[in-house]
Amino acid sequence: MYRGVSVAFGPAIVRWADVRFAHRFAGGPAPVKLAKGTPEKVAALWKEWNRAVLAAAIASVALGSIIVTVAEGEQATSLWWWVGRSWTVVGLWLVFGPLWEEMSSPRTAKQS
Repeated sequence: MYRGVSVAFGPAIVRWADVRFAHRFAGGPAPVKLAKGTPEKVAALWKEWNRAVLAAAIASVALGSIIVTVAEGEQATSLWWWVGRSWTVVGLWLVFGPLWEEMSSPRTAKQS
């Protein structure tokens, strides 16, 4: 799980921290906060969710290879549990991230 999250989110986390550090300690510009319901915010949430899918896919491949090559019995069951949980998180992230934002945006409410 750690490897998947590190690969998928690592560069974005470093950029996030760099902007805040530069603002706080080096006189850089303030971080930009995207307004709710804007197309930019929705696009950013979809991009973030895609990173979550990538993280779960990397973790699933890594765990699956361990299950196939070395895990036995209860070990394999525990590893399958982690694979399932990673995809559960991806599903919840989809519902409460980009889909939630799209459904609650003023643009969508006006169309209804």
